[in-house]
Amino acid sequence: MNTEVAGTPMKELFSSKTFQSNGTIFDTDPAEWGSIGIETLDDGSNITKTFDELWDMYQNPDYGDVSLHNEIMQQLLNFTIILSEASELVDESSTVDLDQVAYSIGTIIDNKDFTVNNTASNAFKGNMILLDKLIKLADNDTYPKYEDYIITCQAVLRVLNNALEAILPKTSVETPSQLDIYTIMSDISNRQEFGEPNDADLTPAERAFIASQIAMKNELDAEIENDVVQNEISVLLDSISHLGKVLQMLNYRKQMPVNTENGHINCTQDKKLIGDLIKDGFNQDNVKLNFAESDSRSLEEQNVQVIVYDHTPYSWDDESKFITSKTVTVSVGNDNTINAAIPSKIKLQNNVPAKKSIQIAIPTDKSEPTSQMMLYKMFLKTPSDNLMFSITKAADHLSHAVYIQSKHPPTEDTYDWKRLIEPGDWVSTDEIKIMFDSGLYTQPSNVYIGVRVYLEDPATDISTRKRRSLTTTIVQYEMIGATAGCRVWDTVNEKWDKSSCKLSSSSTINETVCECSNPPGNSFATTFYVPPNTIDFGSVFDKFDLKNNAGVFATVISLVLVYLLICVWAYRQDRADHQRWALSYLIDNGPYDEYLYIMTVYTGLHRHAGTKSNVNFQIIDGDPATKKHISTETRTLDDGTHQGFGVGSIRKFVMSASSKINDPSALRIWHDNSGQGNAASWYLNKIILEDMQTDERYLFMCNQWLSLDHDDGCIDCSIPLTNNSETCSFSSLFYERTRENTVDKHMWLSVAIRPEDSNFTRLERLACCLTLLFLTMISNAMFYGQDNGGSISVGPIEFSLSGIYISFISALIAAPPIFLVTYLYKNSKCRQLSRNKDAKALNGKSEPPLKPANEKRADDLIEHDIYKKNIVPQKSEVIAKMKEERKQRLTIQKKFIELVLYIIFLAVLYCVSFSNRDSRWYNINQHLHQQLVTPLNVSAGDGTVMFNQVKTTSDFYAWLDQTLIPFLFPRYHTNGYQLTANERLFVQDQDNVRIGPMRLRQVRTVEESCKTRLWDNVTCYEKYFIHREEDHSYCVGWESPPCIRGQSVYNMTFAAWKFVSSAEIWGLPVNGLHSYYSGGGYVAEFVVNYNISRLLLSDLYKYTWIDRQTRAIFTEFSLYNANDNVFTYVTFLSEFPETGGVITSLTIQPFRPYQHIGSLGLFIFICEIILVIGMVVFAIRKIVFLANIAKGRTEIYGTFLIYL
Repeated sequence: MNTEVAGTPMKELFSSKTFQSNGTIFDTDPAEWGSIGIETLDDGSNITKTFDELWDMYQNPDYGDVSLHNEIMQQLLNFTIILSEASELVDESSTVDLDQVAYSIGTIIDNKDFTVNNTASNAFKGNMILLDKLIKLADNDTYPKYEDYIITCQAVLRVLNNALEAILPKTSVETPSQLDIYTIMSDISNRQEFGEPNDADLTPAERAFIASQIAMKNELDAEIENDVVQNEISVLLDSISHLGKVLQMLNYRKQMPVNTENGHINCTQDKKLIGDLIKDGFNQDNVKLNFAESDSRSLEEQNVQVIVYDHTPYSWDDESKFITSKTVTVSVGNDNTINAAIPSKIKLQNNVPAKKSIQIAIPTDKSEPTSQMMLYKMFLKTPSDNLMFSITKAADHLSHAVYIQSKHPPTEDTYDWKRLIEPGDWVSTDEIKIMFDSGLYTQPSNVYIGVRVYLEDPATDISTRKRRSLTTTIVQYEMIGATAGCRVWDTVNEKWDKSSCKLSSSSTINETVCECSNPPGNSFATTFYVPPNTIDFGSVFDKFDLKNNAGVFATVISLVLVYLLICVWAYRQDRADHQRWALSYLIDNGPYDEYLYIMTVYTGLHRHAGTKSNVNFQIIDGDPATKKHISTETRTLDDGTHQGFGVGSIRKFVMSASSKINDPSALRIWHDNSGQGNAASWYLNKIILEDMQTDERYLFMCNQWLSLDHDDGCIDCSIPLTNNSETCSFSSLFYERTRENTVDKHMWLSVAIRPEDSNFTRLERLACCLTLLFLTMISNAMFYGQDNGGSISVGPIEFSLSGIYISFISALIAAPPIFLVTYLYKNSKCRQLSRNKDAKALNGKSEPPLKPANEKRADDLIEHDIYKKNIVPQKSEVIAKMKEERKQRLTIQKKFIELVLYIIFLAVLYCVSFSNRDSRWYNINQHLHQQLVTPLNVSAGDGTVMFNQVKTTSDFYAWLDQTLIPFLFPRYHTNGYQLTANERLFVQDQDNVRIGPMRLRQVRTVEESCKTRLWDNVTCYEKYFIHREEDHSYCVGWESPPCIRGQSVYNMTFAAWKFVSSAEIWGLPVNGLHSYYSGGGYVAEFVVNYNISRLLLSDLYKYTWIDRQTRAIFTEFSLYNANDNVFTYVTFLSEFPETGGVITSLTIQPFRPYQHIGSLGLFIFICEIILVIGMVVFAIRKIVFLANIAKGRTEIYGTFLIYL
């Protein structure tokens, strides 16, 4: 054979343009699916392709001159047959002849574009024959020439390499695991976040459809090629084993490692002791192998063969597409023993692309600690692998923290995983490596990795931080993220195993280290992969400004404004307090009375405890000499100026008497119940009577209601004098202490309830409240972002120990200033006002008797002889009548309030009930009827077939083809212009957006044999029943499986012949006009555009998708109107009874799932809250009512209407 021809590569023989095939649409890599529709020319300019052009490129790919291409492949096949026969005839006494034949075979299959599977098989066969002869020649050759054998081995290895490359399928790690249009649409959407926007006029569904067709076609081709690889792998491995025997002979003669390499295969042969392997390992072609203890006890040197494939030969397993490293096959042993030692650690070099670079500025002119967050975004394709993240050019004098979160950028508070960089994470002085465990996420998704750079350690207490001086203010970082996993080929199960080898913690972004334990095979590989990524530069140089912190400024300004408004109210209340607390005189004091007493009246803090009724009292005077009790004259508890007693009020009166009260043993007090509404009742706490002559004090503890509505229903009571034991009792002390803490010592409540004349004014208390609020905010801001401890959850409550500690420290910081300010305010000097005159008037008995404050009112009372009038409590009959009237009034009030509440409740219920109803929905319903069902003012038979005209199967197909598909997938404007991609997302009216696919769901009855009087074994199609529906999957045309290979690729209706259960599509049973149907069935989806939908419908009609077993077809789709915020779910039901014909019905259901949008949505949300509260309150009331009936506390009579 001509040596020159044998050595000429096929690539050069067919280098002219005549033999070059143009790239087709099937060559589009999955990573480039996002740019489908954009074609880059040789000059760098871009042109856009329409969907029709892309679909034509898919259906009619440009393979160049196909006939000439086929002729070349046939001739090469003939050459390999001839060379395979020549391999049997070649003389085995010379390596030169073997080399020429081997090199000729390698040259024939050098161009894989012209190498068919049979050509590669013949090459493997001929090459195996040559290897057998080469082994015999090596065994018999007394003085072999090393260079000749090496050249021949390289020629043989060239055949193996070219043949393997010719049959290996084209796979990509970027290909999704599922090739349906929805998965690919999601995958493209995720990838487009990392690239430039695509300006092609394609909808997401159109782009995903083209990509899915390409992926399925390439997947089918890969399956066919993998069958060939699986059949030829045994020949390849046997050839490698035979080649190893020849290299063993050369290694034995030369006493040094022998290596031969060609193309993508590298073969190394050596002999080593087991102990040397365990001690020193084995290094070859950037592959480092370490061995553990071996079970072999042989003291002889073992043959070590290491084969390195650039492309894995085990390509038929699903995991093969994720293999990105070289595949290393290691055999250690003599004769038939090939696993005398198994590698325990394998180091493979990674192919690392360029890293992303970013610069950040670290200010050095601030004493406060500072930090900045950098965000690295990547698409996590293989979540089952470990995630590695590398930061190079890192400044070792800075502190770093790494955060990770899926779908959303992490912050210091929200993240899925966090790690503070420790010294062990530094690979070198300027590189940080972080490894995330596998299983952090279970689904492919976009992942954000945040790197926060600190001047100080973020976990260090602020009080202990010291300022560091930096040598530079600009720090440049390079970051890259990758996933990596270890795989070993399981020779028994013939698949890649993930569990035997684990990623070592010593792995770096440049080198993957796998640690193995009892691997099921001796071929190893890794799945190192750098996903699409980008750096979010928007996270750099973020500063605190008004725009980014508007909420903080708005909160502070709002608090100040509210404080100023309350200050106005507090100032007025402080001025009014002096009048309320001024010492007043009883209106019925005698002008010539000589004995003066101060009566202090305390009103309780209960709800409606105050009164505006007229209060009278008598003091029961006990004479120690006679031991008799004498009632003093009836007095009126009023000063004529301030009417009534407020809630929690403390009023002081000067009471004069004509004679001394010797021993006040009791106090009788009552009122006339003349106050309006709730102001008629009174809760009296206590009364203190102080003798101004002797400074003696008398305490009368009451603590009860003087009311017709409370307690015993009495409005008068006699209060005995309280002794010391009663004053020191627990109940008395507890009430007094509680009252004091509530109205005086409680900073917030005392602003509104300040009953005592204290130097601590309301305005001062309000200032303390604002000071406390701002101090608390500032102290919490000091520790913002430092709650890094683990959280503890108790039901819905979640807290952390570090959070509790921070709260305690914040309280310690805020408390001392507040205590100091409060102490200064409380101990300030009392302002001397006109009250000094009152004190001077009360000092000494030499002063003339005091006159009432309202002298005119006193003179009028004297004229009416009020001092001699005997005012007594109401009689029992009058009180009973008043009590009955009060009861009726309260009943009427209660019924009125209930009526108002029920009216409000019904109004709220009405609003909530009709919130999902809209008058515009009627217009939507009518619009869809006009477009699809029955057009208005159009006679039957005009135009296209409408749904109400469907009577046969042909009518149904015509309605889909002429009416529904043009409405859902429009192509042109009404003016004739073609719609853009965004406009094609709308239906024909350009108001409603198509949500999801239009779906045809068919339910079928079973086919069974039946007997009649005339014929036996007749095929019958009975009435449809859910429990007897057809639920088997078929091939196209209702053919029974197995299906023709590639049917899912070449027929778009393939999925429509597969049964889908109701659980898979969340379907519910539906009651039709003729029968009751299940929620599952056979589903055909129309999601792309007009042309593809019609093509899909044409195939359904062609292969008789609707036949005699069809009992119903549900035509379903959803629309969304953004103008009205309304979704519309439309269902057209076409029933095909066993008697023939079509029964039609439809359902149009507008609904609004997102209620709380806009001001009306907020109103509805408030109504829903009120409705829930009302239902809970009414339910509790009815439960209590029924419980009282059960206990006999309420009469059963008359409750029937209540139950209703």
